[in-house]
Amino acid sequence: MNPVVLFFLGMLVGIVALLVLLWFVPSSESSKPDPRPTLPPFPPNPVPQGEHILVVDDNPQLADQVAACLREAGYAVEIVHSAEEAWVSLRLKLPVLVITDDILPGADGWELLRCTRRSELMDIIPVVRLGEKEHERFMFGYPGFMFDMELVKPFDCEELVSFVRRILQPASVEGERYRI
Repeated sequence: MNPVVLFFLGMLVGIVALLVLLWFVPSSESSKPDPRPTLPPFPPNPVPQGEHILVVDDNPQLADQVAACLREAGYAVEIVHSAEEAWVSLRLKLPVLVITDDILPGADGWELLRCTRRSELMDIIPVVRLGEKEHERFMFGYPGFMFDMELVKPFDCEELVSFVRRILQPASVEGERYRI
């Protein structure tokens, strides 16, 4: 065989071997801890079910506006301003619905969603994303996790209340709390 062809075949085999090595051998970069804040695991014992809606938003004016609309429609509302505060609240009493901003200081709404979906207790609670605009991640979710619905800002009270009523439809099967 021609020495030039042998040289190029040897180079090709070397490049393929290098690519395979780079592809399958974990780099030291991937062994670094995830820099995103995480929330502690959910407690194993049952948490009492509340009759309230949990609103999570770092903007106090917007959180108050959402709460006022929902209270006027007859819903009990609890407001918190971070995912960490929400997690503390969820560990004390489960709401019937969580409405969360997706961009929060510290752990964000996506991290809150991820942590709630990992808990069997919380997995049945609908979680709604409240965001500035429709987000492409809403369409695909957080790897393995999705919000139940998305509400885009700005919105009016009627739209919000209608939205919440659609989510919290009374259950049609005995033993179910709500049908989503």
